Amino acid sequence: MSQQRTAFVTLALLGCVLLLAALSVQYYLTHRQQTAYTPDARKAAQGVYADSQFVDLSGKPVSLDPTTPRIEVINLWASWSPHSREELISLDQMAAAMGTSTVRFVAVNRDEPEDVARAFVASLGGLPHLTVVIDTTDGMYKDIEAYAMPETVVFAKDGSKLLQVRGVVDPTELKDTIEAARSN
Repeated sequence: MSQQRTAFVTLALLGCVLLLAALSVQYYLTHRQQTAYTPDARKAAQGVYADSQFVDLSGKPVSLDPTTPRIEVINLWASWSPHSREELISLDQMAAAMGTSTVRFVAVNRDEPEDVARAFVASLGGLPHLTVVIDTTDGMYKDIEAYAMPETVVFAKDGSKLLQVRGVVDPTELKDTIEAARSN
């Protein structure tokens, strides 16, 4: 009887683990957003910037013009997010390798005090290939309906959303998305 109970408990635990794994995969797949190109999307993309007020790391106001015809990779980050550190370093390296003439990499901090954001960026080597700003209203996070940290969105030259990844973005997927947009 004791062996049967042990076997039952083992099978029940295994079932719970499998169910949890299946739910995790389902969550991951349903919370990725990919949107095809749409006409006049640049106008719609301006809404991403509409509720936001950006400052650089010294507190000076910064304007991010969504009407420039280039691909935009926007990464929302916070110093308290353990994944933001590795992702910002990876994005800075990608920006250095790809160049910024047709792609702008923007790292948007979620309304943290300037000294906190500045110290965090300094601890990462300054991120010289990224446009680093603080969204003092946290408006962009709300506008793109984000809820993870970090969160990355890629906009095509026409402003349409190509990719939105909640959590850590796969560098290969990001590079492939950018390359596909460059060729269009």
